[in-house]
Amino acid sequence: MWKNRDVGKCPCYPTKELLQTLDKVVDMIEELGQEYLAFDTSELYKDVDKVMENAGYKKIGEGLTRLIYEFKDENNCDCVVKIAKSKDARLSNFNEVAVMVDAPRDVKNVFLELGAADEEGWWVTQPKAKIPRRGERFKILDQIWDVLDKAGFDCHDLHSDNVGLYAWRPVIINYGFGLTCVKSKTFYGVRGQLKVTEKPTPEPTEFTRFATSPGEGFRVEQVKEVQ
Repeated sequence: MWKNRDVGKCPCYPTKELLQTLDKVVDMIEELGQEYLAFDTSELYKDVDKVMENAGYKKIGEGLTRLIYEFKDENNCDCVVKIAKSKDARLSNFNEVAVMVDAPRDVKNVFLELGAADEEGWWVTQPKAKIPRRGERFKILDQIWDVLDKAGFDCHDLHSDNVGLYAWRPVIINYGFGLTCVKSKTFYGVRGQLKVTEKPTPEPTEFTRFATSPGEGFRVEQVKEVQ
C-alpha cells in the first residue's frame, strides 16, 4: 500500500476493517470481468454496494470508472475510498497517484490530496470534500481553471461535478485522466485505455475509447467493431 506522507491531520489511511472489506469487493469485481465500462451500469455493482454498506461504508457516488464510499480513518476524519469498476478502470487511480507524486508543487495545491492507494491500482482514498451547490461549483471551477491556465497546465475531464472545497480551499476531487503541461507536453499519468458503452454489453458494435499515455496525453475516439 502506498501512503501519502505529505498529509495533514486527516491522513485518510484505510483501517484494517476497511482493507479486509476491500479485498472482498475487489475479488467480486474481478469475477464480474467487465471488458467494457458503461455510462449506465444499472444494478451491475449492487452486490458490491451491499458488501460495502453491510460493513458500514455508505455509498456516496459513482462515476464512469469508480464506485465511491465514505469511511472514518483512525483520526475519526471523514474520508472516501474510490474503487475501480474493472481492471482497465484502475487507470483512473494510477493517474491520480501519478499526479499526486509527480506534478509540480505550484499546481498540486488545486488537487485534493490522496491519502493512500492500492499498489495494484484497485482503490485510492481521499479526505471527504464539501460539494457546494452547482452555482458555487462553477465559481470554484473558474478559480481552478485560472490557476492551471496561468501555470500552463491542462487537467483532463475537468468540470463542475469534479470540483469542491476542502478546508475552504478550491480543489479538484477527481482527476483520473491525468494532467498535461501545455508548454512542455509533459503528461502526468500512465499508459492505459478504457472501452466505454452506453449500457453494459459483452459485445458492442461500437464504443468510445478513452486512452492516456505519457507520449500522447489524453485521447478520446469512437470505435466501430468489424462484425
